[in-house]
Amino acid sequence: VATAFNAIQAESGAPYFPELVDMGVHAALTQLHWSTDDDTSRWLFLFGDSPPFDSNFDEPENKASRRVATASLASLAADKGVRVNCVLCTSRPEDQHPGRLRPGAIEHGGIMSSNNVAVVGVGQTQYSAVRGDVSLPGLLREATFRALDDAHMTMDDIDAIVVGKAPDFFEGIMMPETYLAEALGAVGKPLFRVHTAGSVGGSTAIVAASHVQSGVHERVLTIGWQQQSVSEAMWALSFPIPFQQQLVAGAGGYFAPFIREYIRRSNAPDDIGILVALKDRLNALKNPLAHLHEPDITYDSIKESFMLWEPIRYSETCPSSDGAIAMVLAGEKAAEASAASSGVAPAWVLGTSMRSEPATANGRDQVSPLAGKECAADVYAQAGITDPRKDIDMVEM
Repeated sequence: VATAFNAIQAESGAPYFPELVDMGVHAALTQLHWSTDDDTSRWLFLFGDSPPFDSNFDEPENKASRRVATASLASLAADKGVRVNCVLCTSRPEDQHPGRLRPGAIEHGGIMSSNNVAVVGVGQTQYSAVRGDVSLPGLLREATFRALDDAHMTMDDIDAIVVGKAPDFFEGIMMPETYLAEALGAVGKPLFRVHTAGSVGGSTAIVAASHVQSGVHERVLTIGWQQQSVSEAMWALSFPIPFQQQLVAGAGGYFAPFIREYIRRSNAPDDIGILVALKDRLNALKNPLAHLHEPDITYDSIKESFMLWEPIRYSETCPSSDGAIAMVLAGEKAAEASAASSGVAPAWVLGTSMRSEPATANGRDQVSPLAGKECAADVYAQAGITDPRKDIDMVEM
């Protein structure tokens, strides 16, 4: 086999135009008759002198686009037990580039030097208006140990910790991560703080996943929390002039105009907020840890609650809560070991993406931000999703 491989020569090696590498790998995985014998080793060798199209590449006029997401190929290869390796073909040594296909870049379903990452443990605290029974370190440890138990791991198994929370002035505790290291088992381990304001929950999970995908760590504990009982977040969001426009009404006052415009553009029904709130409150009854349990809530009771910021009613808003959530993210070896111990299959992360844009930039569409649309398109492409309404079962936004 080695002799045959060494005899292969590229015809040119340059120029390096992106090619449909993804389609080649997909065809090999789906059209070839792979043995299912446990004693058989399954190998796929990819020879090429050009990289694949980027995940969001699309040129309809040239019929050139990325068809199958990297994560989907990795999942497909893993399901079939196929080990995929890339071999770079080049006619001149000086044409080699670190971004080209390299031997071993795809292995065990990890594609283009990106390792697969999975959620193997989740832990939540009880959420309530005031968790006076525990300190902040105690609150975080409650979520942490539940996640570790769920993953069948201990603190000693964790390689790094990634934490995320809302702006410090929401709670009046500045840089709490500096004194939480011991409580979180982070002494002598990397401890990383993520802060992106209201999107910090998603950002923290993405950053934690990247530590595994990059191969830096195999097992990462990530934690998010808010302890709103120690402050007044609404007034923390009401900056005085001249630091922002005259709202003096918290986040609701800021977003209410955008909500009204969204309803106008989309022709959504006027009671869309009531319908969403009713659905969410009824779903919360299924989670024993949820802050609000309102079994008697009805469409009419929400509609009759007083208006805070038109069209936002009181019963459509979220409460101020104390609570925390923790996740354990793991690479393939650690995920397989966790699954063997727990008997529960890991939840593989098929795509992550992050975008940002200046909040008050001239010409920015506040109702339908370009960054949001590009971010969604990118993560759909990574996961192989072509029809979001059909392919996705649930969105948490």
